[in-house]
Amino acid sequence: MTHLHTRRTCAALIASIALVSGSMSPGSPSQAAAFTASNAPTAPAQVVKFVQLGDSYSAGNGATGYYGAAGCYRSHNGWGSQYSAYLRDAGYAVDFTTVACSGGVLDDILNPNVMETGWFYYLTPLARDAAATAIAKAKAGGLCGVKKSDDEQIDYTASAVVNRVGAKVSCTRTVRPQIDSVTSETDLVALTMGGNDLKFLDLIAWCFVPVARSAGRCRAQVNKAYDEFTTIQSKLVTTLTEIRARMSPTGQIVLVSYPYMATTDSYVLNDFVLPQFIIDSFDAGTATRTLGDAYDGVQAAAIDAVNATAAAGANPVAFIDTVKSAFAGHEPHPAFLKVNRDRWVHEFDSLVYMEWYHPNLTGHTQEATLLRRLPVPAHGPGIVTSGDVVALPDPSGGEPAPPVDPPVAVLDGPFDVATDEELTLDARGSYAMSGALVSYDWDLDGDGEWDQSTAEPTLSTAWPEAFEGTVSVQVTDDSGASAIGSTTVSVSRDADGIPDGADNCPAAYNPGQEDADGDGQGDGCDTTPTPPSAPVDPGTWVGVNTEVPPADAFAASTAPTGTVAVKTAQPRVRLVKGTTTRIPALALGADGTKAALTWGSSTKKVATVSATGTITAKRAGKATITVQSGDRKATIAVTVVAKAPRGAKARVTSVQATGIPAVLAAGTTAFAAGSYVPASPVGVKVTYTSSNPAVLGVDKAGRLTALAPGVATVTVKAGKESATYPVTVM
Repeated sequence: MTHLHTRRTCAALIASIALVSGSMSPGSPSQAAAFTASNAPTAPAQVVKFVQLGDSYSAGNGATGYYGAAGCYRSHNGWGSQYSAYLRDAGYAVDFTTVACSGGVLDDILNPNVMETGWFYYLTPLARDAAATAIAKAKAGGLCGVKKSDDEQIDYTASAVVNRVGAKVSCTRTVRPQIDSVTSETDLVALTMGGNDLKFLDLIAWCFVPVARSAGRCRAQVNKAYDEFTTIQSKLVTTLTEIRARMSPTGQIVLVSYPYMATTDSYVLNDFVLPQFIIDSFDAGTATRTLGDAYDGVQAAAIDAVNATAAAGANPVAFIDTVKSAFAGHEPHPAFLKVNRDRWVHEFDSLVYMEWYHPNLTGHTQEATLLRRLPVPAHGPGIVTSGDVVALPDPSGGEPAPPVDPPVAVLDGPFDVATDEELTLDARGSYAMSGALVSYDWDLDGDGEWDQSTAEPTLSTAWPEAFEGTVSVQVTDDSGASAIGSTTVSVSRDADGIPDGADNCPAAYNPGQEDADGDGQGDGCDTTPTPPSAPVDPGTWVGVNTEVPPADAFAASTAPTGTVAVKTAQPRVRLVKGTTTRIPALALGADGTKAALTWGSSTKKVATVSATGTITAKRAGKATITVQSGDRKATIAVTVVAKAPRGAKARVTSVQATGIPAVLAAGTTAFAAGSYVPASPVGVKVTYTSSNPAVLGVDKAGRLTALAPGVATVTVKAGKESATYPVTVM
């Protein structure tokens, strides 16, 4: 969110620091004063500046309604947002900001977090400045995503300019240190942290994910987590101490624990050599629950250390260690074939895999409820805090009244919504320095004109068309003074915050832009999210030696209930006269089987196509190849040139591959697709080798076959250049 901060000087009303009665406990919340109606503030509203830090359990994974930096999964339905809404309903003016980010580790609170890096070679024929032109193309195409929040930054650099023909652009997307959002005005900081330092995702994979889970690997991962306790405790002490130093001296830090990963039901993993020979057993259910309890102890010890060195009068760090007991009986059932239908934690029930083993909406609501047991740190409008000194307005009589300060305007956001979806804009974090707010003017399209005026601090509205811009509210108090607060709103067809032009699924909600097979079509709308081949760069010139997946990669069978989709690995191809290439295609039947395909060419004098999709370039010109099944079809635009374009025989400067996963399950396959810069010189081919053929086999077409558990490195080579990709077989 963004808002206009006004000068916090003396106000006409005398106010005092409002730390609601009761003391914050560094241990069990049962010792803290319960929040009741008697704690509710009276006019003028008490102010709470609330900043949420942490990892995916804070950001909101599992709660849906995501917004902001791609991959962070910040949610307006997360427990932090729900708790701030509760405080507003109770009469507090809450300025809430979350900078928590999925995947966050303790280092990300004090240091920048590099979320994404990448590079691409952009053709810039005859451009006066190839580098600048290539960077402009990279920005327009969202090479490192689209900047969606104030705390992220995308940097672009260009190199390897080749005779003004093109340039290689590299990009890095960075989220700034989370602690940058904590200031001397911050009253409340709440967070979960440490799970990713314990390698939470690896614990889930080795202990709970079908096929991957293993007694030996689960035990090893649990032991590794214990080995990290000393380091994590030290980092927690440093981090919490630094947060306290940054925030208001009367502020409060709340650390929230994690739920268990499994119910108490028996869950023993067995590893076999043959079905009748068990070689290892491990009680994964008990071990992971015990690990969770032990980590609670690490957090409690860190909090004790921080509180022991706190300045006199400072609020002790509070630890909500009751999450596990509150979630008792509502965890996922550890056995794959059994389901706890009363769970408050996602298992494998979501298409967004980053939601797995995170609280669902009910779980986030329950966590927000736990915070209600704590006293509320707040301050009155007009109070200035500096170091350990609290300055209050001078109440002495006979003096001229100080000038009236303007109000403070706060507008919740940012928001990602769908066209015609109703959104409630919330300005309840705004407040008057004296008196009361009497009106709210709303600019809903960023044109600087007020579109509506209300007496209430909320407004429900919808956008009938796509929109990317700023929405603002002007708050006015009873003295006529006003201030403006703003936020950004992204309106698209699918509400995932990615503009249609950069969205790999413009009609399907996929905020993480997951694309498991690297074909440019997101998993949320891909009928074959892990197909047997990855796409070829549509800008590549295909030569005689270009390797493609073998014909049996798309073995067809008849689908009795009809065809629902036909797709090709690429929509266009450019060929040199006399060369051939095969473009894989797939027809998906309504029952999930693959349907038979028929191929045809619009201009056989230019290009012909075989029954298996092999295209032969006959002479210069253009043709359209059609692949059809039933009433469904897809097309491939073919351009044939008489000879290889200028520069086609240039030396290969770099090589990369798509479609090589970091992890493969034993017995499964995947297809790599190699490409190189500059665009495919005729006579150069991509080759693939495996450092450990017993673990991972690879053929000349890039077909990867996972044979046995272990680690192997795939080397992709073109000319004298190569790239390596480590693969773990589970």
